Parts: sequence; structure tokens; C-alpha cells
Amino acid sequence: MEIRPHRGAFVSILTQRDVDEVHTLRAAIEALAAERAVTRLTGAHLAEMDRLLEAMKVTSGSVAPQEAVHLDLAFHDVIYDAADHARLSRVWTSIRSQVSFFLHTRNLHFPTVGFPEHHELRTVLSQGDPAAARAAVEKHMNGAYSRLRQLELPPGDG
Repeated sequence: MEIRPHRGAFVSILTQRDVDEVHTLRAAIEALAAERAVTRLTGAHLAEMDRLLEAMKVTSGSVAPQEAVHLDLAFHDVIYDAADHARLSRVWTSIRSQVSFFLHTRNLHFPTVGFPEHHELRTVLSQGDPAAARAAVEKHMNGAYSRLRQLELPPGDG
């Protein structure tokens, strides 16, 4: 739902342009966050990732789409926290609700997505290699993007 000042509430319709724009922005900021996070991850960050991964694993296939979105976003929140970059975190916060909407839509159509990809990402992040972290995030983002591209969405304004 979108609230427009002095005009009321409108139901948001996901378009291909929305998917393309948010994907390209998110891919760019996730790569930066991952590159920074690999050299700043603490034991507490890794423990939180592990806790979220365990929740993803335990509930895999049996969780409501919104709970899957919550776990997914919480995992990425840890990466942004570890990146220790205030402006980057603000950009993430500014698109987080849109990402939530996209993830919810994706999860309705592809409910098995979750644990394996995030586990792989956590493994790479814990190795401390910024280039490998960037590559892992790009793979992760492209997987999510390709699933959304499979949906028959209207093109959007262009």
C-alpha cells in the first residue's frame, strides 16, 4: 500500500521497472556492505547470522511468507550493521520496505528460497575476502532477481 499526501491510500502494484530499479540499487549497496562487513564482522555478528540461519533451516518450507521475509531481512540487517557505514545503512533503510514487498511477492511464488543461499553467503563473509564477498552477494542478488523476473509483471512507466 502506498500513502499519497492529500490523496489517500493506494494499492501498490509491482512492475518490472520497480524490480529492475530496486534490484540494481540493492545489488550495488549490498556489494559495498559485504565488502566492508568481511573485515568488520565480530563474533556477535556471526552468532546472530547463525541464529537466523538456524531459524531459516528449521522453518524451511513450513513458514509463512512474511516470516521468511523477516528472517531474510534480519540476516541482511546484520551485514549492514557489520559494514559500519551510516550513510549506507540509511540507504538500506530507505529501500528496506520495498525489498520486503518484493521478497514477500517472491516467497509467494518460490517458497523454498532461503537457507542454502544465506548459509553460503555467511560462509563466504566469514572468510574475510572482500572480492569473494562481493561475488557471493552478486550471486545471491542475481538469484533473487531472476526469480522475480519469472513473474508476469506489468512493465511499468518507462
